[in-house]
Amino acid sequence: MKITVFDVSNAACALVVCPKGYSMMIDCGSHSEKDCPVDLINAWKKTDWLSHMKDINGHPLTLLHISHPHDDHVRNSEKVKNNLAPYLLHRRRYEEFEEKPPTYRRKQIHQEYKAHLCTPYRGESINFTDWGFNTFSYQIPMDTLLSNDSLNGSVLNNSSILRVIELPGSTKTFRILFGGDMEEAGWDWLIANDANFRNRISAGVDILVASHHGHISGYSQNLMNLMGGAPKLSILSKGSESGGETDVDSRYSANSTGLYVRDINGNNPVKKFTLTTRSNGNIFTHVGADGIPSVWAQFL
Repeated sequence: MKITVFDVSNAACALVVCPKGYSMMIDCGSHSEKDCPVDLINAWKKTDWLSHMKDINGHPLTLLHISHPHDDHVRNSEKVKNNLAPYLLHRRRYEEFEEKPPTYRRKQIHQEYKAHLCTPYRGESINFTDWGFNTFSYQIPMDTLLSNDSLNGSVLNNSSILRVIELPGSTKTFRILFGGDMEEAGWDWLIANDANFRNRISAGVDILVASHHGHISGYSQNLMNLMGGAPKLSILSKGSESGGETDVDSRYSANSTGLYVRDINGNNPVKKFTLTTRSNGNIFTHVGADGIPSVWAQFL
């Protein structure tokens, strides 16, 4: 299994390609000053990294998972639709977000995403049984989001659909968690109320793609505790630890146990507790048949 977490600055985009060649993109953010993930994918399909990525029924991308429809998670929607043509889409429909005053939540939804992806994909079939890995999604019910005082101040962030992917290996089961923009109150609600989520995460997480880019608002100590104390490696997309509300939370580093990471030139590995795409560029993980991950960063 091959995983790429793209450097898209203050946005979010990752690609997982299973051993059988089917692919899942988690969010489709981009940034004008960074290489476009769609262009990188098409280039890497000509190399060993993604040469096994295959179409399904003429669609280069098997599934596009949208955690939530904020601009920084969906702004590359037109190019993804035109160049990767996802076979399946997993998202909340924009109609679920209330539009009446005083929230105007639907107006916060990125309009190009609404036009190019959310509206055309009306089917509800999100299952695909031939992945070659196990995959699970978790979300807070919308009526709970709108009625719960601890959640409804950030409905779009806490509406994030979380994605867990696991690959059972001969030595261990590898597990990665994509956190969207879930905030602390949302994590705590899921831990308290979703037994399936709680049981799966308590089995341990190798890599956490930190929610809300690693911002303080997305950190949950209860989540870290549930993982058995820590993930091995946390991946962030913020680069500063100066302490402001929009800066990365240093507790991710303090509460991760570490994985050895090489740069793309294959130099000697360095034990890292966190990586941030802002400083380390694109981040690559290969999980072998033994379930053990090998991690590279563009820069170390």
